[in-house]
Amino acid sequence: MRSALGFVAGFVLAASPAAPAQDARPRAAAGPALFEQVLRTVRRGLFDKSFNGVDLDALAARYRDEAAAAPTARGEREVIRRMLGEIGVSHLSLIEPEVYRGHFLPEMQNERTPQLGLEIARLEEGFFVAGLWEGGAAEKAGVLRGDRIVSVDGLPAGRHPRMLPAGSDPALPTPPGYYLVPPEEGEVSLVLERRPGERLEVWVRPEPGNMVEASLRSVRVIPVAGARVGIMHFWHFLRGEVAKAFEEALAGPFATCDALVLDLRGRGGSVVVLNRILRAVEKVRATAPWGERCAALIDEGSRSAKEIFAWHWRTRAIGPLVGRRTEGAVIAGTFLPMKDGSALLLAVQHVPGYSDGVRLEGVGVAPHFEVPGELPYAAGRDEILEAALKILREKFGLGAPRRPEGDVRVSASRRAAA
Repeated sequence: MRSALGFVAGFVLAASPAAPAQDARPRAAAGPALFEQVLRTVRRGLFDKSFNGVDLDALAARYRDEAAAAPTARGEREVIRRMLGEIGVSHLSLIEPEVYRGHFLPEMQNERTPQLGLEIARLEEGFFVAGLWEGGAAEKAGVLRGDRIVSVDGLPAGRHPRMLPAGSDPALPTPPGYYLVPPEEGEVSLVLERRPGERLEVWVRPEPGNMVEASLRSVRVIPVAGARVGIMHFWHFLRGEVAKAFEEALAGPFATCDALVLDLRGRGGSVVVLNRILRAVEKVRATAPWGERCAALIDEGSRSAKEIFAWHWRTRAIGPLVGRRTEGAVIAGTFLPMKDGSALLLAVQHVPGYSDGVRLEGVGVAPHFEVPGELPYAAGRDEILEAALKILREKFGLGAPRRPEGDVRVSASRRAAA
């Protein structure tokens, strides 16, 4: 899910008041007031008072009537998101009420709530499983990365009322993410297409959890070429619990590993947390068996604080970056509750200081080793992780006796972020 949960500096977190379901409800209860509330908030709080060169009054005039004519509250929010996308900055989106209450707030507060553990991307070919929470309900049910979601509880995936936009930045070209709201009780029926024309049905029962738990469960050591590789997937950098788990892994199962892989694919978070993780790596790297055999995985869904982390990973020549260029969404944001129960993610601060003055917004961070995307019908394969393990073997000597001199290193010529 290419979600907008990716702020990088301090944020204001305000709980939204309880609001009724907003799926097909007539919009009369909110009226045009939501459109005007969003417009006032953007005018007052957006970090760029030139609105990225956009005439905000003219922009609003083009969308106001369309928003007023939307037959449902959800339709009005979709119009508002399209308007926000024309401003052309990241961390500017309107989050659906059910997604904000059911996922964003609990995640930021590290609360366990019933979840399916699915990351969903909408491509031209349809809705695809882009990722699975480690140990989550969908993974346990047998869902695989790359599966196309044909239907949900008998309805086409795109028409199911609980398949909602996950808050992706409308200004960015990354395929938008979607969130399948768990039912209040019972299981979800998913008809999946694993290969074109090959369909199967799985039943997923939501389980209490969150991305912090998935990150902790991702810690593992796998055998590769007769060596031991430690892996951890950081779903986000929001919580200190994630950094603590990594520090404990470095002192525990990772202490005797021959290589280390940090999976940075996913959302952003706190600069404090990313700095803590970077310090933990650099503190032990000189004496750890894995040394420079330390890879970080990135892709177009790595955003915000993850991009700052990846930039420092490159400039400090810690190890290879493997995957695809990051999203280029590096502005501090805050969530502001709106009158209908939705939340406006508002870009409030440009933060080039976190990358030594280098602009990453709209640019992103390039990997040392580019890996083509293979999401549709991947049948569970992880092409970026596979490539990283191959690179560690072939270019960094994983599985071969370590030499005191001449090991392959990330050269200074490859330190530029873009």
